[in-house]
Amino acid sequence: MSKSLLGGVLLSVFSLSSARSEESSLVFQEDSSVQFGASFLGDYFANVNGGFERGDATSGLVELSLDFDLERLFGLRDTYLHLVTYNGLGTDVSERFVGDVSVVSNAFSPFEFNVFSLYLQHDFDFGHESFLKLGQFAADDDFMTTEAASLFINSSFGVFNTQSTNTPTPIFPLGAPGLFVQYGVNEQLTFKAGVFAGDAGGEDLSNRGFDWRFGGSAGLAYFAKVAYAYAEGSAVTVGGHYHSGDFENFARGGEDSGLGLVYATVNHRFGNGDCPLTGFLRGSVTTNEDRSAASATLDDGVVLENLWYEGTALGLAVSYTKFGDSFVAQNPTLTDRETILELTTLFPLGEHLSIQPDLQFIFDPQNSDEHAIVAGIRLQAKL
Repeated sequence: MSKSLLGGVLLSVFSLSSARSEESSLVFQEDSSVQFGASFLGDYFANVNGGFERGDATSGLVELSLDFDLERLFGLRDTYLHLVTYNGLGTDVSERFVGDVSVVSNAFSPFEFNVFSLYLQHDFDFGHESFLKLGQFAADDDFMTTEAASLFINSSFGVFNTQSTNTPTPIFPLGAPGLFVQYGVNEQLTFKAGVFAGDAGGEDLSNRGFDWRFGGSAGLAYFAKVAYAYAEGSAVTVGGHYHSGDFENFARGGEDSGLGLVYATVNHRFGNGDCPLTGFLRGSVTTNEDRSAASATLDDGVVLENLWYEGTALGLAVSYTKFGDSFVAQNPTLTDRETILELTTLFPLGEHLSIQPDLQFIFDPQNSDEHAIVAGIRLQAKL
């Protein structure tokens, strides 16, 4: 680990809170009108076998956030302003050493600094946890993910590759203008819908979070989801995503407008004892294979909580991505599928710090015909 990155880790132990901590519903401390948050997350990963070549890389993510209760400040009832910025550090082990499309670390950002979220939220007094968000934010906090899958570090267990590989919609680390509505009928049944600018911008280091485009060839990105919580810690969701922009047609050349996908997820808790076991199953498929680099995904896994002491977790998961037949035919040097097997365990070290050793087996990485084994550790500091 580099001296500069290590210094950032040690500093963050005392001054920063959890990274990637976006919440759908803002909660303020009593009598607080402004809240400040900060976090640091540091990763060290080594490709010990296969891929492009052996090698190791460190990366980090600094998050700063401000939340304003506009009712206490200006009398705007149940209305809040939320701001998040990111600062990325280090090197992407996937791009440098592995060659996978799934991305080993879900917290790697190529941007030195960017504004991720800047939005207003208004909570409704009807339904259950119903609210509206308007401004700049990303879609992956509200769609596609499951509670148990969030333990895992590989990006394939977050946003589906059928979205992240195919469309430039706003997902970590880039937000874009959008409108999001959540309506909870009751504690069990929830509807979510959102529309966003179609292009969140490229990985140009000069992109500070505002290089997004919408309309015309960039299009708009639409999301919808219905979730049903049938027991404590257990829920099933069905959703879809449609992007109205222009995409290359790998089968016949040229461009066509529109690309969609449908998906379903299950998060199921097996009992509620001292060491609850939770499993997840997720799948997605695109509706336009001829313009899809990734045409289908399937992943599942299990998480055992409180195994060694309260707050610890042990997880095992597998993720499979199938690349589109037309895309593979046009790119014969790439693999036609990619599979991730991840074993990870989380150890909280008091209230302010946690470590997470992690082992990933990457079979048939898209850009390399060499299976890879990647080992690493994540450190996360909290205020």
